[in-house]
Amino acid sequence: MTPAIKSSHSLPDSPFFKSIAWSGPDIHTKEAKSLLAEFNEILKKYDNTPRRFLTDFTGEAYRLILESTFVDLSSYEETLKSHFGRDEWRSWYEKFIPLVNRSVREILTIVE
Repeated sequence: MTPAIKSSHSLPDSPFFKSIAWSGPDIHTKEAKSLLAEFNEILKKYDNTPRRFLTDFTGEAYRLILESTFVDLSSYEETLKSHFGRDEWRSWYEKFIPLVNRSVREILTIVE
């Protein structure tokens, strides 16, 4: 079970989005990790959503985790549409996706 994450940016009962991408067991980890820095710079241009990137070296594969907090689900959906519609994001994604074996998204509620 994932522990609740407290942040000065989080709002009570706000949706918490977690995206986890699995890279192969150390095949493309350095390249994928460097692309996260590029991804973060792209995101910063268009919104100020509180987010953080984490890595996990345990388990069956290397995991890259993106955590974001939104005011509500509508804000989450609008942000996704905005980013996915940008050529800059699509260009980045085309470089990143070959490095990922699988991924999952979770939408959680922060309870404080």
